[in-house]
Amino acid sequence: MFGALLLSVITSVRLTVLFTYYSNDLYSALQAAFQGAAAGNDAVRDSGIHGFWVAIWTFCVIATLQVIQVMTDLYVTQRF
Repeated sequence: MFGALLLSVITSVRLTVLFTYYSNDLYSALQAAFQGAAAGNDAVRDSGIHGFWVAIWTFCVIATLQVIQVMTDLYVTQRF
């Protein structure tokens, strides 16, 4: 049971790191989209928009994993 709690902590830290990478991807994509729009470069703008939506879908996956991890952590903590 103690091993499960340690695994939960490691998973939580990993998800926090993934949220950091997600934030970087999201804001980099927005920056590319805005720069492409300002310069009139449709290819760069479209690339930034696509990157934004990929980042949003990535967030959905990571957020779902975070909710599962928190619920599992609560359950394991109550049983420990």
